[in-house]
Amino acid sequence: MRNDNFALFDEDPLGRSINLQSHCYGEFSSAVVQANTTMEDQSQIEVASNNAVFLGIYDGHGGTQASRFICEHLFKNLLRFANDNERFANDNENDITEATLRNAVSATEEGFLDFAKMNYMHQPNLGYVGSCCLAGIIWKETLHVANLGDSRVVIGTMVNKKIRAEQLTRDHNCNDEAIREELRAMHPDDPNVVINDNGK
Repeated sequence: MRNDNFALFDEDPLGRSINLQSHCYGEFSSAVVQANTTMEDQSQIEVASNNAVFLGIYDGHGGTQASRFICEHLFKNLLRFANDNERFANDNENDITEATLRNAVSATEEGFLDFAKMNYMHQPNLGYVGSCCLAGIIWKETLHVANLGDSRVVIGTMVNKKIRAEQLTRDHNCNDEAIREELRAMHPDDPNVVINDNGK
């Protein structure tokens, strides 16, 4: 999107954007449009170093608390785990791996569950609030992605002057039989943990 298009977009009271910015991996920008009465979604772009760009999209539902918590904690947890890896790295640099991102996502989820347990009596809606979590980091020319929920990472490449899109993540929701069975196994006393409302 060109700069003048972003200016027009930002005049929309339901839209917000981050203008084009440069990084060693190219230019990046983002745009968000509010679709619900309350904006439950969050997103972030963080430039961690000359070697790293972090992107996160958190599709909240039932309220804003979960998506805001992820936005405030996931990147910090990623940096914490990357710094922990420094002690074991030969070149004395921070390191980001698939495990680093997985650990950061797990720590963020555990942190939110603790937050919900501590505040449930004062904020009962914490019992049903949630968020999808889609995170990606480009680290030393390698892209790592994590996905919980039905948001998708799609990468576009130019091939013969045409844009080709490739989905990099697998949807993580109850359309997948394995996920339905996992939920039933985790919650054997809840007959409504998976509700069949579309004939499947």
